[in-house]
Amino acid sequence: MVTRIKAITVLSYLCRIRLEPIIPLLPIVEKQIYTEHWELKGQLLILASNVLMQLNIQDEHANDGRDSKSSSDEENQGLSKKAIAEATAILFNIIYSIFTTDCPKATTKIGLIYLAKIIDNYQDFTQKYLEVLLSAPENIRSAILELEPLPGTEEEVYVSGANTEKYRTYGAP
Repeated sequence: MVTRIKAITVLSYLCRIRLEPIIPLLPIVEKQIYTEHWELKGQLLILASNVLMQLNIQDEHANDGRDSKSSSDEENQGLSKKAIAEATAILFNIIYSIFTTDCPKATTKIGLIYLAKIIDNYQDFTQKYLEVLLSAPENIRSAILELEPLPGTEEEVYVSGANTEKYRTYGAP
């Protein structure tokens, strides 16, 4: 389990640097949605959010009519519209499979914080997000909506468990 969690964590970081090598791995990653471990599910949600943000950048570049092979535009990695659409479908399958009203509380909190940033670009997701937010316990909902966190919670903090990863614990962006 530790290895899978760490692998997903690494992919989350790498997708912000270069997206192309991550896309072919998404069908393999998607199979992890059946795991019952909250932290793996949380990492899958973070990965989905990060990749969707990068795919949105790719899509915007494609819509701008930029040359995807231009060496002067390193952010535009040249994914086709078809590849973007297929990856988006896989990522939303991951999100909708994990991010439910009855997922573990820690996973709910991770999802609410890290998936908030995709709402502007994927407005169809808003309904699902609100459904989970409104069904979350009051303490989680308060932390998510907090704009002025308690001292010591401003940055990502370690969450104890089988693995020690950093997660934001307040304020959806």
